[in-house]
Amino acid sequence: MRAQRARSRMSKPKNQRISNEFAAVREQVKARALDQARHVSWRRLAEAVDEANRWETFSLWLRAVVDAAKGVPPVVERELEPEFPDFWRVFSPRCGLP
Repeated sequence: MRAQRARSRMSKPKNQRISNEFAAVREQVKARALDQARHVSWRRLAEAVDEANRWETFSLWLRAVVDAAKGVPPVVERELEPEFPDFWRVFSPRCGLP
């Protein structure tokens, strides 16, 4: 029991040092990200956020449709193929779709 406590006490400074190093790196990364963000216009940022939201909405909708139909309904596949050629060929195996 004493040996276990001794090991536990001995490892704390090392863990603490590693934790401090991670915190320092995290702060450096945060500062760099904020600096880079200052170079992006608000308009461009807003457009990127809107686009990301549209894709997220589409993704959630598609997942709900596929789950409810237990597969990709043919009408959805026909509508998406002209816009996204090879979409189903590429993503079906990754998503476990037939």
